[in-house]
Amino acid sequence: LDIVDIQTHLNDTNKIEILSKTFQYANIKSMVDIPLFMIAALGFGGTIHSLQRLVWNEMVFVSDFFSSFKKGNWIKYLGFGFIFSASYWLLEFTYFGIPLTDLSTLARMIVYGIGFVQFIFFSSLVFYMYFQNESYNLTYFQMFTNGIKFVFKTFLQNILFLALLYLGFAIVLF
Repeated sequence: LDIVDIQTHLNDTNKIEILSKTFQYANIKSMVDIPLFMIAALGFGGTIHSLQRLVWNEMVFVSDFFSSFKKGNWIKYLGFGFIFSASYWLLEFTYFGIPLTDLSTLARMIVYGIGFVQFIFFSSLVFYMYFQNESYNLTYFQMFTNGIKFVFKTFLQNILFLALLYLGFAIVLF
């Protein structure tokens, strides 16, 4: 569904109705995505734990995937998934909610930019938190504050690496 196409070919009454329905469906989808992202975060955490063991030239078995959960890291992984999914929800909220407003074009572009920047920021933050969790014995708050420091120190590098990460998804989708 292309919002620009809808805005140019429909009258104002139909446009608002369709945009509001699209916004409602996108919002419901994003609310369903939050627990699904949290479940995926568990798998990502187990994968990072297994990869760390591989890098250290240790033997890796299927049980090693679950060994990080036994240490109590599954609660942290759920938190990481919640942060990422909430950021994704804000991005979709911005994308589908802004056309319903009466903002000027400049204000819309600023809000879209803020939405994308916050998603890049929190995606980078969550990745740093995952890797800190496997390497160091830190509390959740310490990982969060260290992650924020890492994100601000290496923001341009993060944009490059996240673009490369999401390039694979873009190639598959298009």
